[in-house]
Amino acid sequence: MGKNKGIIGFVLGIVVAVALYFMNIPGLSHEGYMCLTFSLMTVIFWALWRLW
Repeated sequence: MGKNKGIIGFVLGIVVAVALYFMNIPGLSHEGYMCLTFSLMTVIFWALWRLW
């Protein structure tokens, strides 16, 4: 897991970002979707890179 955590975090972050972008959340603007998507992607990148 040690060498692959960066790759796993990168792929998982992209998959979550794409899935979240295509979800329908009522009342959220396009800018809100983009902010939420990039924020969660960054959290996943950081969590898998830093904490594991």
